[in-house]
Amino acid sequence: MTLKQIAEASTTLGLTRQSASGTMYGELDGFPAQLCAVRKNNAVQIVALLRFNADGRAEDVQRALAESPELAAAGVEKKHVTSDADSVALTFAPRVFRGLPGADVIVSRVRAALDVLKRAVPGNRRACRQCGAVTAEPALVRGAVDYLCSGCGERLEQEGLEVQKAYAAKPLNLPLGLAASLLAGALGAATYGGVMVATEKMYWMLAILTGVIVGWAAVKGSGKGGMVVQAMAGVVTVVSVLAGLLVFIGYIVNKQAVAEGNTVDWLAFARASPRILFASGSDALFSLGGGLLGAYYAIRKASPPDFKVVG
Repeated sequence: MTLKQIAEASTTLGLTRQSASGTMYGELDGFPAQLCAVRKNNAVQIVALLRFNADGRAEDVQRALAESPELAAAGVEKKHVTSDADSVALTFAPRVFRGLPGADVIVSRVRAALDVLKRAVPGNRRACRQCGAVTAEPALVRGAVDYLCSGCGERLEQEGLEVQKAYAAKPLNLPLGLAASLLAGALGAATYGGVMVATEKMYWMLAILTGVIVGWAAVKGSGKGGMVVQAMAGVVTVVSVLAGLLVFIGYIVNKQAVAEGNTVDWLAFARASPRILFASGSDALFSLGGGLLGAYYAIRKASPPDFKVVG
């Protein structure tokens, strides 16, 4: 996704290239740079990445960032700037009641970090990271911007295609995938219903967790992800969450029956489960909403890997 702040900041900085996922990238004073949106803890953050190519400069960069008065003046907190052997990352997190910072803030902080990087790495090499060729241009390699020559770009794309073909050729074991997803779904239903029994409250987070577990189990059992596995995982997740609600309703019914000296016909209860869910009204709607949200995460988890290496 490309946020308004990213689009405006990229235009000001001169990052004119855009990937299919919305990442803006290009070159800033001889350093590959990118701006992208990242989802973390159900919130969207903006991340700016600057890459450098100079051996033995990682400690110099780290020290320069920590001691930089420019970063402090630009309002960059230490927890929002990190570096490693070949990159510097700035994180722009949403602020309480104010959301993400504006494009002007992003631009000023990126330029401050760039100034620090230019001083710390005066001998930065503008060369292909793969082969060292000087005819390289900025490109996204596995989601991170870097210099890449055309020859290495073609080679990496071909390698990605070969891996994709090998993945597609893997056998699909749907029966085992269904069994694994049902087992994970039963665990999710027991957890969702059990927490309701203990707290008399419903939590969508448990539905999401159920979706993640079911999606993971479906892929593990089936041997690979794909549309069929995703559909299976999504359906199992919704059914599991609704089954968890039935666990809670069954607990209430049984508790009332015991108090009256009666017993519950569980077979009849199971047969009547659709009518019971319909009669539960808002509780069923809430659980259905949670189940659909969980199904979204299950589908994501059961999707095939992204084999695109460049771009």
